[in-house]
Amino acid sequence: QQIEHINIYIDLYSRGDRVIKETKERYDKKIAELLGEANEVYLYSEYKKQVDEVGKRIIINIWILRGLLIAIPVIHIIIHWVLLKLGINSESIASYLTKLLFIIPFVWMILFTIKNIREDRKIEQTYKHKEVVTRTYLNFLEMLNKEPYLDDDGKVRKILSRIAVESMGLNPALLLDKST
Repeated sequence: QQIEHINIYIDLYSRGDRVIKETKERYDKKIAELLGEANEVYLYSEYKKQVDEVGKRIIINIWILRGLLIAIPVIHIIIHWVLLKLGINSESIASYLTKLLFIIPFVWMILFTIKNIREDRKIEQTYKHKEVVTRTYLNFLEMLNKEPYLDDDGKVRKILSRIAVESMGLNPALLLDKST
C-alpha cells in the first residue's frame, strides 16, 4: 500500500521540478530582456575594446616621444647654425640661454609624454585584468551550464559571481605602484 502511494510522490516531485525549471527559464529570459547588451560577453568585448584603444594611445605617445627626442638635437644644431650666421659666438652665455629657451619646452613635453605613457600603461593593465577576470568567469559559467550537476542549488554560481565582482574591483596596476 505504501509503494502504491510512492508513485504519487514521484509524480508530484517531477511536476515540481518541471515548474521550477520553467520558472527559472522565464526568470532568466526576463533578466536577459532587462539587461539587454549588458551581459558578461558584452562586458568582455567592451574591456577588450578599451585595451585596444589604450594600446593605440600608448603607441602614439611612444612615437611622439621618439620625435621629441630626435627634435632636441636637431633644434640644437639649427640654433647653433643660426647663431653662427648672425655672428654670435656659440660659446657665449647668450647662445646657451637661447638654446635653453628653445629646448626646455621640448624637455617638458618629453616628461609629460612619459607620464602619459606610464598612466596609460596602468589603465591598460587594469582593463586587461578585467578582461581576463570576465573571460575566466564566462568559462566557468559555460562549464556550469554544460555540467549542471556541479551547481544543483545555485550556490556555486553565487560564489563565482561574488568572487568575479570582487576580483574586478581590484586594480593590479596599483598594487606595485610606489605612489599609492
